[in-house]
Amino acid sequence: MACNACDYRIHPPQLICPNCLSRDVAPRAASGRGTIYSFTINRQQWLPDLEVPYALAIVELDDQPGVRITAQLRCEDFSQIAIGKSVAVGFEPREDIFMPTFTLV
Repeated sequence: MACNACDYRIHPPQLICPNCLSRDVAPRAASGRGTIYSFTINRQQWLPDLEVPYALAIVELDDQPGVRITAQLRCEDFSQIAIGKSVAVGFEPREDIFMPTFTLV
């Protein structure tokens, strides 16, 4: 979501812009680029079909400082993951939805 009045990006979506309080908000595509704000490597198999290890990252979007998304980080070599590294979004089908995932760029 983005505010048409002040161009502030909003996540999670809201009906009122938290920056200028305008109600003129609408969905808007994001660039899909961001920076790793924080991350964790998980080695616990919480579900029987969950492949481990896997990385989860909090990604701050380049479109709006302060807007962050938590998603799985796809990476062959976990030693390459670091706070401040650039990432790009991709989407993986899961049943009837597409889940965002990030990869290093």
